[in-house]
Amino acid sequence: MLASQDLTATALRHLIALDDSAYTSLAGSRSGLELMASVVHGSSLAGNDLANALSANPYEGAPFAWACRGEAEPVQDDFGLAS
Repeated sequence: MLASQDLTATALRHLIALDDSAYTSLAGSRSGLELMASVVHGSSLAGNDLANALSANPYEGAPFAWACRGEAEPVQDDFGLAS
């Protein structure tokens, strides 16, 4: 999650630096700025999706290896132990 936020912040800093520079007066710079803006947008959406996934599936000490193998979720007893 932190890596995703760092990527977004870094891309946004670069976009702001480019926007405040003489680069904007160069011919063809608009496409470069739009590309950088799309990187910021994409990385922020990825961070949002990751945060939503973590919120919906909090880690509670149980391994999720069964999901990777395509198996059904193990049935748990009243104490949270898989049977």
